[in-house]
Amino acid sequence: MINITLIGQDIYLASRIEKGMLSSLAKLYEVHEDEIIVSAQESFLYHDGVEQTSYQILVRVEAEKKYEPLEKNVAKYLLKYMQEYAIHTRLYFLYFESSHYYERIHPDYPLYLSETNLVNLEDDEDYEDNEEIYEGDIFKDFANREKEPENEFDEEEEHDCSCEHCNHSKHS
Repeated sequence: MINITLIGQDIYLASRIEKGMLSSLAKLYEVHEDEIIVSAQESFLYHDGVEQTSYQILVRVEAEKKYEPLEKNVAKYLLKYMQEYAIHTRLYFLYFESSHYYERIHPDYPLYLSETNLVNLEDDEDYEDNEEIYEGDIFKDFANREKEPENEFDEEEEHDCSCEHCNHSKHS
């Protein structure tokens, strides 16, 4: 398993970044594309109080220790590839022993969602294409309506008051 995290990058652009580099990374790592996953949480980079998102990108690669010998080629590729998406790229690698990696893959489902196995909500049975849409004037008589009283209390009704602008405990 190889996880690449894009930090300080627009999360919607991250899917384009991943799609463009997945095949090349799989070749560099000598693995099937299914062994690589890219994540991008909504995150921001700051320096001296100024947001740096998409100007700077921080890339974290987490991989099993057995991939460490391939690091230099992967780093060279990623630094060059990220030029299209950020002015400055910082990259670091974290390695773990395979004995510390666990997974549960459900055998009845595909490993990843794809364009071919996504559910199309417009084809959903619950979707009613023939629902009537109100086309009338929802603002009809809006200007003629009586203005609501600004004070929510009836003038004759007494109530406890604890507002800070009042000097007494009761309004009448």
